[in-house]
Amino acid sequence: MENNEYQNQATETSALAPAPKKDSKTGLYVIIAILATLVVGLAVVLVIVLVSGGKGGEASGSTESGGSEKDSLIMKRDEERRERLSVFLEAAATYQTNNNGKIPWSYGRTDNKFVQRYIDMKCTRTTADVYSPAGRVEEDEYKCETGAEDWLDPDGNVYGFKVINSIERGLTDNGTNDVSIREYLGKWPNGYKIVVIPNSSCSKESGTVTWHNAPRQFSLLMRLEGGDIACVDNH
Repeated sequence: MENNEYQNQATETSALAPAPKKDSKTGLYVIIAILATLVVGLAVVLVIVLVSGGKGGEASGSTESGGSEKDSLIMKRDEERRERLSVFLEAAATYQTNNNGKIPWSYGRTDNKFVQRYIDMKCTRTTADVYSPAGRVEEDEYKCETGAEDWLDPDGNVYGFKVINSIERGLTDNGTNDVSIREYLGKWPNGYKIVVIPNSSCSKESGTVTWHNAPRQFSLLMRLEGGDIACVDNH
């Protein structure tokens, strides 16, 4: 009997005992893990967006840089061509000094030895004068040996002269007549011919010369790669 009471009492005591508490830290860890995952995901998305934007900007910058670099190279080559034209002018002046004032293009022809003796000895003319009905003379083919520099364009092409010997037709000799010669200037990349205008000087307007009726005067013109026209004279 006593045993039954003891058992019943133990059962009642066990039933009235409080249930074990759940660990609240476990839920907190879960929340922290979710938040950390969200933060990492957001960071990854931001990195991808920034990298993609950076590449796009870099590509655009590369395009602009490429165009600017190309323009810079053209300007550099054209500046060298202007310098070459001045060198040819000096060579012609030396020729005049050695030939009693006669220019290398007297009678509308280039002295066959002018380029070789006064500009670059490694280059010689390979074609005879070619006359056109309008009185123009074209001398456009020269051959240069290895090592030639002064008679070659910055891109490696050989220069040539185009002598315009009839520009004085229809003009007076008062020295105020400007004449356009753009039609005689080859367009790039075939603009390697140097146009020679005897009896003239460079005018203020690009692509024109002024007639002077002065046999010892001349102007040299060249169309440049960038589109401008360079002109030098001995006036």
